[in-house]
Amino acid sequence: MKILVTGASGFIGGHLLRDLLAVGHDVWGTSRDKTRLDLLPEAKRVEINFEKSEGNEELENLLRTEQFDAVAHSAALCASWGSWSHFYRVNTLATVHLFELSARYGVKHFIHLSSPSVLAELSHCHDMGESRVYPKPLNQYALSKQLAEIELLRIAGNHDIRLSIVRPQAVFGKRDPHLMPRLLKLNHSKGIPLINDGAHFIDVTPVENVIEALLVLLASMPETNEIYHVSERSTVDFKNLLEKMFIAYNENVRWKPLALPVASIVANTSERIHKILGLKSEPLLTRYSLSVLAYTRTLDCSKLRQTMGYKAKYSVVEAIENLKVC
Repeated sequence: MKILVTGASGFIGGHLLRDLLAVGHDVWGTSRDKTRLDLLPEAKRVEINFEKSEGNEELENLLRTEQFDAVAHSAALCASWGSWSHFYRVNTLATVHLFELSARYGVKHFIHLSSPSVLAELSHCHDMGESRVYPKPLNQYALSKQLAEIELLRIAGNHDIRLSIVRPQAVFGKRDPHLMPRLLKLNHSKGIPLINDGAHFIDVTPVENVIEALLVLLASMPETNEIYHVSERSTVDFKNLLEKMFIAYNENVRWKPLALPVASIVANTSERIHKILGLKSEPLLTRYSLSVLAYTRTLDCSKLRQTMGYKAKYSVVEAIENLKVC
């Protein structure tokens, strides 16, 4: 199978690239810096910056000439704070444009890496299914991902192409540049806020399981356009889960107990001040980070298992153990 992976030098894209090459697929990759795509021959490295429109012509020429069977779109602006125009341009407009180009030039399957942040709320949410109604987004990132999903699903039925939207929650593993590095940085500087004794539950996802889900979708194309949740249920609460993950990094968590009403005031006030002053730095505490630090968010992932035969490669405990050899 001939596959184009966008964001192929990133966390999920990089892991997917390696596994697709390992099983013998004809893989091409895009990155903002093609020198980072050193697993690919020069001819199959494509330098595309989805933040700019200058790469659209090159992207269209690539899709027209190479006739890919599938596109796995993992390129995105992943941040919890930033300008709306930036998020909208990269996560919404560029994604929809890539899908339309893929449909125009005969791609059979388009896989879009989205995020469960589209469902995040400041309330406890248990076993959320893929059909759950979008709540009011907690940040610009979530809004840009919501709009991308809505538009893709709206136009997908007008094209002869299959659309799979994948929402992996709290992905961690080797070469993770986001989740654990941010937590470790926060732990070193101010400590981790501990709200309600961390008794809530948050699903997490070993990166190997995300890749397994993507490989299953690529190998057995779904019959309809669908959204799929991917995560593994944690058997311990947030406090214990985080402590286990920090142990894997030879770190101790510096907990900073914080009452929920106080945390809510801090988050709302910090965001308001940053918006008024136009500050680019992330606030001390945001409403989205509060949704993770104080509220249960678990996903119903049965659709992928029941309809596509997906089986997790690792449990959360096994994946945390694997971190210890990093």
